[in-house]
Amino acid sequence: MNNLDAIAKRLLEVNRELKRVEEEYYYFTNELLDWKMNLSNMESELIVNGSIDGKNEQIRNAQLANHTKDIRLEVLKHEKFLNALRPRMYSLRNEQENLRYVIRLHELTKKN
Repeated sequence: MNNLDAIAKRLLEVNRELKRVEEEYYYFTNELLDWKMNLSNMESELIVNGSIDGKNEQIRNAQLANHTKDIRLEVLKHEKFLNALRPRMYSLRNEQENLRYVIRLHELTKKN
């Protein structure tokens, strides 16, 4: 196997890995949006039904945090996961682009 074959093989591997990482990223992005919507709905429901009765914003926020702790932890967990996944996705995109440039450069030098 020559260098170009190895580069082409690596490009195919990167494409498969990038597809998997992007699917995971977008799945968890949608999950995060769902959790945020659940949090917002729960906060609204708590305020409307009178469970939150603090006299000032600081007390109300503390009461809300107490009632929504589990959902807030899920939001945080999803945000952390996405923050960890994002650099891998960008790294694979960069590698994919660089491999394509190398193949294209090889094609151009082959013509001349």
